[in-house]
Amino acid sequence: MLFELYSIAASAFVGGSLVDRGGQNILEPALWGIPLQYGPHMEDFSEASGNFVSLGIANQIKNAEELAEIWSDIASDPAKRENCKSLCDKYFAEKTGAACMAWTVISMYKPDVPVK
Repeated sequence: MLFELYSIAASAFVGGSLVDRGGQNILEPALWGIPLQYGPHMEDFSEASGNFVSLGIANQIKNAEELAEIWSDIASDPAKRENCKSLCDKYFAEKTGAACMAWTVISMYKPDVPVK
């Protein structure tokens, strides 16, 4: 249900990241192309987190004031969401094909299984 709610969001704060619990899945809201915010504890999603911050898809926040400022900025400029959607689409386009790559590696150990 949360995944579907992201489709109507202007932005998303992803919980589980303000305390040392590893963070929560930031890929789901990114699939909808919305700007993301989360706290400093994203150990379970560190690669995506770093990529998203570098690309401008996400902000790693320290406190509620910082989150409020970012949300205000997003709300005052609708083009920010469109830009974020474009960046998210590009990110996922570059990441597609992982299953095929994995199957290629697996098939090296089991050569009688065809790669499609």
